Amino acid sequence: MVIAGAADTIYAPNVEQGETEFELRGGFRDFNHAANERGFVFDVGHGVNSRWRTEAVLEYSSEGGERGRLESLEWENVFVLTEQGQHWMDVGLLAEYEHKFASGPDTLKIGPLLQKEIGPTGTNLNC
Repeated sequence: MVIAGAADTIYAPNVEQGETEFELRGGFRDFNHAANERGFVFDVGHGVNSRWRTEAVLEYSSEGGERGRLESLEWENVFVLTEQGQHWMDVGLLAEYEHKFASGPDTLKIGPLLQKEIGPTGTNLNC
């Protein structure tokens, strides 16, 4: 089972060309038998064209009442592979490079973004 972080995002294979976004989000997790966690994320993104959005992300967190710190800098890219609503399912690709400020290796993640709308309900799957 995968548990999302306090400020994690669910991605969709949609891009709005020319759109620039600034986002600040945060969250708090209270575990029964472990340290509580607070997380905040600041994003700056831009729709380069109708099929590519790129974004820079700074992550900040604290655990168990400790002083918070910058955790990582990420570069995220969403690529749209199918026209929205033209096929049975909308398909995209997420490519993300993460540099950690603390000890630990940098990471590269690449995976599909799947979206299906059935009536008023939208379902997303990020792998």
